[in-house]
Amino acid sequence: MENPYNYFKRDISWLSFNYRVLLEAEDEGLPLYERINFLSIYSSNLEEFYKIRVADHRAIASGVTLSEEEDVQSATQLLHQIQAEVNRQTEKRTRIYEQQILPALQKKQDHLLPDT
Repeated sequence: MENPYNYFKRDISWLSFNYRVLLEAEDEGLPLYERINFLSIYSSNLEEFYKIRVADHRAIASGVTLSEEEDVQSATQLLHQIQAEVNRQTEKRTRIYEQQILPALQKKQDHLLPDT
């Protein structure tokens, strides 16, 4: 009997959660430095996601690792879905940072120093 429920892939669902963290950085009702902290949390979460989850899917997609839950084709498809979603979110993060956070910092006369 076929399952009548459609489930989201765990990793796509996790990206949706992390996107909600990103959206907190967009909330102008929050203090500016709290919004910056949400950007930091979002980025840190995404870095860890790539180190652990994406690395696992890449290993399966390349055939280096075998999995009972996922084959090469489904791992490859999932990697494409992940990349598309991360690209969308990264564009949003860039807009929030460049169009909201930086202007708000300039308005407060605060400056971020670029990495050297």
